[in-house]
Amino acid sequence: MQLDIRSMLRHFGFEADLRTQCIILAGILTAVLPLEIHHLLAMVLGAAGYMFLQQLEPSVRRRSELLEVKKPVRRSAGSAGSGVGAEEKMEKENAERVERRPKEVKKPSVVPVQAPKFQAIGWDAEVAELLQNIVLTSSVRAHVDSITQKVKDLLLPVLPSAKIDGYVIANPLSGTAFGVAVPDVEIVVLSTQATGAEASKYQKSLIRTCTDRLVTGGFKFRRSAFRGHEPKVTLISPPQSGQAGIPFNLAVNAATPARAETIFQAREKNSSCASQLMLLVRRWAKDRGISHAAKGHLSPYCWMLLAIYYLQEVGALKPGLGFLKASTDFSGSSGELLKGFMHFYAKFSWSEAISVRCGRRSSALLPCFVENVGRPAIEDPFEAGSDLASGMPPGETACGDGCTA
Repeated sequence: MQLDIRSMLRHFGFEADLRTQCIILAGILTAVLPLEIHHLLAMVLGAAGYMFLQQLEPSVRRRSELLEVKKPVRRSAGSAGSGVGAEEKMEKENAERVERRPKEVKKPSVVPVQAPKFQAIGWDAEVAELLQNIVLTSSVRAHVDSITQKVKDLLLPVLPSAKIDGYVIANPLSGTAFGVAVPDVEIVVLSTQATGAEASKYQKSLIRTCTDRLVTGGFKFRRSAFRGHEPKVTLISPPQSGQAGIPFNLAVNAATPARAETIFQAREKNSSCASQLMLLVRRWAKDRGISHAAKGHLSPYCWMLLAIYYLQEVGALKPGLGFLKASTDFSGSSGELLKGFMHFYAKFSWSEAISVRCGRRSSALLPCFVENVGRPAIEDPFEAGSDLASGMPPGETACGDGCTA
């Protein structure tokens, strides 16, 4: 005879779920079976412990509930109006729904350049105020020297024979755009120079070693620029004396920073107008975003040479390398020189090579110069025949985007 618990409960007017039925069945079996008292106590204690553990466990939703997926509803042949085109119509509606969604557009994370605000009134007065902000002061120079010393403390233990020099021309704390992309501070590690094809590999390998050492010592890595004649990395120094860290370029066996500082210091002693124009042109090119050499622009060193060449053309400086020592008398203001610089290169023919070493226009100064390539050719005065603008893509102007001011 089969025992039907559910039928019996319904007979007495009880409606119970499966769990309640199991409990009642267990109670009936306990009462009927010939069990000892200690057996019954063990069963009761076990059941009570199991119920207690069940109460302690958090409620967990079943996987089927968590992974519930909304499936597209397929229209029947009758509802679609035609059994042949039902699926095609549904796919068309889905495609239209996707097209109506807003498209994600990746925008470059570039901070817009804010126009400087001046307290002075008038062009010449504003230029003079700008020069006061970007000129290098003794306190800033001391700050850069302390950064260079910290770099020496970290690198000389592993490179005892190396020489480390720091170079700075403009005030890196003046707050300008592209301050990290084009730092005003350059630190160069001079080590044993490899020759031939191994020179480039040696530079990059040593730069990586120095970067790892400096990052471990508290410096922050920002970017690397291994393309071009002089590979480098950009780092940020640790905060010091309540001031934020200063970005700087770290290079190995690079000659450009020393050459740029040599030209600037020579003109600063003999002709303040020339040094001021170089500062203004460097700052203008940086704020316009056209002095990032890694992107194919002219480097700040090239912009300095363009300023020197313009001064030679207007007679403010002597042609040739004599400008490094000879002093000149120029009655114009820095504002007038900056205006003249813009007008001069706005009409300049880029089919001519620029050489401050010769101080004259010619298309045959550089052996590697090719006319009508759409980009300038700028000779390094310390290395005859080298084209500093060779990294610019053909068809580009000096300003990169055709700007003249």
